[in-house]
Amino acid sequence: MPTEIDATGGPSRRQLVLWAAGSMALPFAHATRAATTLLAAWQSDSEQHIGLFEAGEAQWSVRRALAVPTRAHGLWAEADGSVLAVARRPGDWLLRWQPRSGKTQWHWTGEDRRFNGHVVPGPGGAALWTTETDLDTAQGLIGVRDARSLEKTGEWPTHGMDPHQL
Repeated sequence: MPTEIDATGGPSRRQLVLWAAGSMALPFAHATRAATTLLAAWQSDSEQHIGLFEAGEAQWSVRRALAVPTRAHGLWAEADGSVLAVARRPGDWLLRWQPRSGKTQWHWTGEDRRFNGHVVPGPGGAALWTTETDLDTAQGLIGVRDARSLEKTGEWPTHGMDPHQL
């Protein structure tokens, strides 16, 4: 259901934050005269979601959404239309979601690691890089993952604690 924007009062702070977060997903955004489709994460009641919403000049509406177990932080739009999402730090899940089909691919970290909220593709697209923390030593890592399976294939120490955005 669209949310009307009051021309005199303007959008709410929550709507502005949602629009700003979604506008970060430029590869996924496509503009028309009437609306722009954005990728975002949000909370609705007690549920966390990721999804696509359409923002126009006078209203916005959710087009596709997926409930996720905890708050999502880093979102990445892949060239094939799928979405990578990572749990907010310290998080234990990484997700690939295909909004068109609804298909999901989940990966959960081991007991000794936590995601720190971000994922980006490596050069050539065969690998994904994630920010992580080793819970035993509190040291930061860049996790190297197979782009297809999401399984870890290696890691690099960051020589510091709590790496965040790549």
